[in-house]
Amino acid sequence: MVENTTWSRATVAFASFQAIAGYAYSAMFSASQGYYGPLFAVAGGAIGLALLVELAWLWKASPERRTATGAGQPN
Repeated sequence: MVENTTWSRATVAFASFQAIAGYAYSAMFSASQGYYGPLFAVAGGAIGLALLVELAWLWKASPERRTATGAGQPN
């Protein structure tokens, strides 16, 4: 029962954010008089941000960073 409630809320949240993003992109496209440049800039920025977050996550989770003594490092 809890799993159904969780999936339901996740689906509603995802659909809501998709609708908000669609409205924002539509407004941005309209404000730019049909020019696609700002849309591609926002999309590129989102991809760049996602890449930076992923690299930061991998760097933080690396085995060398998990131990204070650097166990497993060659001397």
